[in-house]
Amino acid sequence: MPLSRTEHRRQAHRNDLWLGSVAVLGLGVWLAWRTPAGMGLAMGAGVAAGLVAWSPLEYALHRFVLHRLPLFEGWHLEHHRQPTALIYIPTLLGAALIGLVVWVPAWALLGPWLGGAVTLGALTGYLAYTFTHHALHHGTSRIAWLQRRKYWHAKHHHLAHGCCFGVTSGFWDRVFHTDSHKAPPPVSIPVVRRGG
Repeated sequence: MPLSRTEHRRQAHRNDLWLGSVAVLGLGVWLAWRTPAGMGLAMGAGVAAGLVAWSPLEYALHRFVLHRLPLFEGWHLEHHRQPTALIYIPTLLGAALIGLVVWVPAWALLGPWLGGAVTLGALTGYLAYTFTHHALHHGTSRIAWLQRRKYWHAKHHHLAHGCCFGVTSGFWDRVFHTDSHKAPPPVSIPVVRRGG
């Protein structure tokens, strides 16, 4: 899907989510099958490191790329104007960006196996972000964590876009003091309570 296209068809979006899942599974299976003997613990640590590294990367990409770089800013603001429209970075482009931003430096610093493991962790984080973001805009849930993330993300959409950049976590927003805004919280966000 081209970046220039504002809204994508529902089937294209489903295909993208499926393709991302297959990519993560495929890379994981390939690494498990081809990794040299004796590297299992190191590879697990590499995957964990990539998953942990995704969190600040998600925050930085959302805050500094999607809200400041002209190439992405106008497109992302359209998502803010139409939050239920299927406006997203296609998975192939997202995966290519992960490859450029994560895999190339990880491979150069750590070699192909550990670099691949770090990339698998980051790609898994990106896929979790993709599914979470979709659920925040298109789903309802009784899961408390998802309800909290939905409220957090709604603050981002409705309070001048200057706060709450983390989608899967608010940790970096708290670290960089972008976790709140002076405006009152939105009142139109439905909150599903457990047991009720």
